[in-house]
Amino acid sequence: MTLPKTLRDRFFSAAAALLEAAAGFLDLLPALALAMLFLRAAELTAGIQTGAMFTEIAGTAAASLALDLLSLVRYLPVLFLCSLSFLPALSRRRSFRGLGLAWSLLVLAQAALAQFFLTARDPLGADLFAYSWGDICETVAGGAGLNVILLAGLVLALISLWTALILLNRRSQPAFSPRVAAVVFAIALLVMLAAPKRFGGTGSGTEDTYKLTLNKAAFFLDSNLAYLKSSRIKEGPGLPAQTDSAAPGAVLHYLDPKYPFLRDEQTPDVLGPYFRILKGSPPNLVFIIVEGLGRSFSGPGAHLGSFTPRLDELAGSSLYWENFLAVQGRTFAALPSIFASLPFGAKGLSALGERMPAHDSLLSVLKGQGYRLKFYGGFPLDFDNERLFFRREGMDVMVDENDFGTEYARGNSWGYADSEVVSRMLAGEIRDPKQPFVSVLQTMTTHTPYTFPGQARYYARFERRLDELGVGEGRKEVYRAYRDIYTSILYTDEALGRFFEETKKNPAYQNTVFILTGDHRLPEIPMATKIDRYYVPLLVFSPLLKAPARIKAVSSHFDIAPSLLAFLSHNYGVPTPHAVTWIGTGLDMEPSFRSTHNFPLKQTKTNLVDFVSGTWFIDTCVRQ
Repeated sequence: MTLPKTLRDRFFSAAAALLEAAAGFLDLLPALALAMLFLRAAELTAGIQTGAMFTEIAGTAAASLALDLLSLVRYLPVLFLCSLSFLPALSRRRSFRGLGLAWSLLVLAQAALAQFFLTARDPLGADLFAYSWGDICETVAGGAGLNVILLAGLVLALISLWTALILLNRRSQPAFSPRVAAVVFAIALLVMLAAPKRFGGTGSGTEDTYKLTLNKAAFFLDSNLAYLKSSRIKEGPGLPAQTDSAAPGAVLHYLDPKYPFLRDEQTPDVLGPYFRILKGSPPNLVFIIVEGLGRSFSGPGAHLGSFTPRLDELAGSSLYWENFLAVQGRTFAALPSIFASLPFGAKGLSALGERMPAHDSLLSVLKGQGYRLKFYGGFPLDFDNERLFFRREGMDVMVDENDFGTEYARGNSWGYADSEVVSRMLAGEIRDPKQPFVSVLQTMTTHTPYTFPGQARYYARFERRLDELGVGEGRKEVYRAYRDIYTSILYTDEALGRFFEETKKNPAYQNTVFILTGDHRLPEIPMATKIDRYYVPLLVFSPLLKAPARIKAVSSHFDIAPSLLAFLSHNYGVPTPHAVTWIGTGLDMEPSFRSTHNFPLKQTKTNLVDFVSGTWFIDTCVRQ
């Protein structure tokens, strides 16, 4: 069958017009490429770490430009279609201006994505699908200001875009013929279909440098398209018995195919031998969840040097896990993971809101045994649905930014600084002496914008700490580039040191177990490896401890609640559920290094691509 002549003529006429427009598009494309080049140069200037060697800078720049070029080719057909309405010469002046405005918006979008990376040291992906508008506004209000270097690059990019468009538009002879345009777009379509979404690193070996080289617009589009295409998790058959425990070889017995996480409670009591047991007096529990506290800058052997001397001193009197992992890269899953060892859900369990499934947790079990539950934080508790989660667990007292009197000074847009929160908690605990209790302190100062009252006084303290750590003069500038972050860490460390000093005055202190960990590692100080994002300390301290211990075995947030409930059940007769949905199997107390657990790691609400299996860290987001 052949098309009628009239239809054939229309088809070939449309094809010819399309190729003519494609040729005109390619003629003007160097203007956009030049603008993006200025913007990329500004991003690299602002993003490359202070003190980097020339070879590293050159390698990063070369890799960045190569990825930018490949990204441009991959998305060239999409860019052409988005520009098509401005390309026909029916109204050349209006089309020229429209194209300039459209491409200016694209440059602005790229600048915004670069700014996000420079602030968070993570490229923005499908996160926007996972947060409410209120959460987004709260995050933007609490973020850092616009990078001056990037702003200068943006101005130069826009000037170069319009200047080049004017000059190219005046050119009498086009540089591309329709035939050449056809070849170029044929190649671009092949690249779009065949090129991988992720690419290898730069050879520097650092996760931060790899993320810096990524084209931020391409990453954003790839992540969002992948998220939109991903199908919902389908209900499948129940899980078979699996081997995964702090005691190697233990078999987990799952109970019902309709409830794939439901299994027998088999967590061993590994904590009991380390404690003096006061029969008839179950201990109080105090959880301290420190925003962004990473092992790379906290604790013995921290590879950046430890900026938490007070916590380091406490670690020497505690059970201290050197190789402990958070299971989320942001705070959204910290509470369900730490207190209930729960699976993540599509965007974090708390994001389910009222649809959150019924579950047992450390908090709800102890609430049923007469424990009083209390929370203290200086930020809006509705962020990440924390208030709803705690309400579901039966929390009796919830103190957030709305529950501070005039005697407390607000820190920044996020709320009250950590020292103020510590003071509020100490006062609240004295006024509320009922035992037994579980109290939770969640900090916030070590979060963007990393500001707090009296910060200037800590700059000298920061310089002294560099000297104490033996940082040479040649490397101090690298640390000074993140001075506000390091001073925030020192400030929070001092606030927590004061908490432990003052809490000794509380009569409940002698029968209290303190659990301190980070919710994740803050990303703004560049990370050496991807697992750094999850690498946090765990301290268990108590006057009831027989002796401190340093533990090198790997455990995670998933293991905290099961081990604490096993400890309370075996030593104090606290009834615990016979069937549980724990992801974790209990803390591993082995002094030497080993890793027997298998568990997922969710970097963001929409990004579940990492997994720990024994001694392997698996990144399933393949770069090739």
